[in-house]
Amino acid sequence: MIERSKNMHNWEELMLVNGAGNSTQIINYNIIDYNPYFNTSYYRLKQVDFDGQYSYSNIEAVQLSDDMTSVFIYENSSNRIFTIRGNEEELSELTIYNVMVQDVTSETLVMAVSSENKNINLDNLPKGMYVIKTKSTANTIYNR
Repeated sequence: MIERSKNMHNWEELMLVNGAGNSTQIINYNIIDYNPYFNTSYYRLKQVDFDGQYSYSNIEAVQLSDDMTSVFIYENSSNRIFTIRGNEEELSELTIYNVMVQDVTSETLVMAVSSENKNINLDNLPKGMYVIKTKSTANTIYNR
């Protein structure tokens, strides 16, 4: 089992990888974490034996570069919900403006999926162009 943490104290299961059973050879396993934490993600392997006993590997840290203040926005076109992904500090300030530079954030439903992911529902807004402003970025989206 591959586990992930953002603080080396609270761990979550990232992926279950079946082992090769009894083996005397070194076996390498690879996975890709498509949703790493911003800043630093910690990983470890939890090896569970057939009798239920387990041990952990050394902890490995993977750090995204410090210039990763980017905000990524993904649209689910079937339900007009946008997912906004960025680091916690970047998403601490989130405002939505229409083309007349009016703050329409209160007319949307902003749901925090986690501190690094927010979903916004634009059902209450007319079709058109909007700007999503975070702490240091601005992104244009189109509500269709």
